[in-house]
Amino acid sequence: LRIFHFQYNRNSVYQSYCQHLNIKAEDIRTLEEIPFLPISFFKTHEVKTTEFEPELTFRSSGTTGMQYSQHLIKDAQLYRQSLLESFRHFYGDPSEYTFLALLPNYLEQKNSSLIYMMEALMHKSGAKDNGYYLYNHEDLYQKLLQLRNNKQKTILWGVTFALLDFAEHYQIDFPQLIVFETGGMKGRRKEMVKEELYDILRKAFGVPDIHSEYGMCELLSQAYSKGGIKEALDNWGILVRDHVGHPSLCAYVPFNESWGIPDIHHDEEQIDAMNEAYAMAKRIDDTLPVISNDGWEMTKTDMVAIHNYESDVKVLKPFLEDQSESLERGEPSHPYPDAPTYVFAEGYRFSGQPKIISEFFGLSLVKTKTGKGWGYVEAKSVRAYLKTYRALLKAYKAEGFAGYCVTQFADTYQEQNGFVTADRKPKASVEAIRRANKAF
Repeated sequence: LRIFHFQYNRNSVYQSYCQHLNIKAEDIRTLEEIPFLPISFFKTHEVKTTEFEPELTFRSSGTTGMQYSQHLIKDAQLYRQSLLESFRHFYGDPSEYTFLALLPNYLEQKNSSLIYMMEALMHKSGAKDNGYYLYNHEDLYQKLLQLRNNKQKTILWGVTFALLDFAEHYQIDFPQLIVFETGGMKGRRKEMVKEELYDILRKAFGVPDIHSEYGMCELLSQAYSKGGIKEALDNWGILVRDHVGHPSLCAYVPFNESWGIPDIHHDEEQIDAMNEAYAMAKRIDDTLPVISNDGWEMTKTDMVAIHNYESDVKVLKPFLEDQSESLERGEPSHPYPDAPTYVFAEGYRFSGQPKIISEFFGLSLVKTKTGKGWGYVEAKSVRAYLKTYRALLKAYKAEGFAGYCVTQFADTYQEQNGFVTADRKPKASVEAIRRANKAF
């Protein structure tokens, strides 16, 4: 919070942005309330905290024809210290490594923060075989063979399109090599999902994993990953960018029911990944809310989105009352009766966000079921079907839920709990369902 106030008071662009959002500095009391400055501002404004003459000016890599971002650096030595300490934390002493850089797009333009970082690491390394490569892939291949045969610890840094260009013509079995993919096709190739990309690169270099270095000119930061979560975050960023402004989109949801992050309740790395997914979406598009983990075990989130398929209102109503009280008190609360999970991950609590029931109902109707079809609960008649739906909406409205998302619109294969059948025939009166929805 002290950093926020320092930035607010000494960065005129940030202060003006907050004021346009009608945000007052004295009203910010938690980390979650601090507004993000969109990175697009680095394209249109000089974003500086205090007045100074920059020692360095970094520009984003970008793609052909686009407007570049720039970051003005007050203290070059501080940035150098930061990048070296970050590298040491993850990989140890730079002097143990030989650094090879396949970065044609960056070498061909000036003021790259990545090239500045490579220069700093190579200087600390002092290895005679350190070097940059543009399109001379044969020279790079021979150097990799030499370093492998000499059993020299080696890191190859490469922009995505250049690594793929190399992989199309060369293959080497060098399992001790660390390959860093820095991201971006830079308009040279079509984007591809990380799983496909990393499979190609693993085979080309004979390595068990592809590492990633995530750096941003605008954020002046480096982050490292040895695979897994970073791949998911990269794909998430692509998805968000591809859907900005989509007319059918009402929220961004990077995770659902903790799939792929089973230890999110207490695992710090998984919690950090979820928070980065949340922050990434906000940086790219701050016009829509972000639900960090739909269903339960949320961290930073703009809405509390809960899944609960309890259909017995006599059970549901007292449970929702207890749930609301627990959330208001900041106590651990379950998303549904007897759930093994909690609404929030460890260290996070309700802070007044809108609550929505984003999965509920899920009833199948006996007379429309076919084969091995199922629903979370079964209704024996249309009357019972509609009665349950109305009662559930009434219960959630009474406990202050701001919205809902019903499971589901249409039957899908064996999951036959839609309002309509697979061939889009309504199971109950559409007008009756409309009236129930309008009453919420």
